[in-house]
Amino acid sequence: MPVVIEVVRFKLAPGVSTAAFLALDQAVEREHVAKQAGFLRRESASAPPGEWLVIVHWASAADADASMASFEAAPAAAAFMKGLEVSSMIMQRFHRH
Repeated sequence: MPVVIEVVRFKLAPGVSTAAFLALDQAVEREHVAKQAGFLRRESASAPPGEWLVIVHWASAADADASMASFEAAPAAAAFMKGLEVSSMIMQRFHRH
C-alpha cells in the first residue's frame, strides 16, 4: 500500500519550553491533524540541541495536500506554529512503495 510520509524538522521558538511545546504538539494532533482524511499516524521527537522532528503518515498525496491546505486555518495549527522557529522549518515528503 503506497503511503506518503511527511517529515518536518525545526527548532522551538525562543522562550518556548519543551513542556509548553509538547502541549501544543498534542493539541494540533488531537484537534486537527488526526481528524483529516487519510491520516494514518503521527510522531514527534526531539534531539539536542533543541532540534525537533515530526513525522506524519498519510494514505495518499491527495490526503496530505488537503491537510496542508486546511492547516493554516486551524486554530490549533496557529498555536503550534507560534511555538516553533518558522525560519528553521524544513519539510520533506517521501513516498513508500
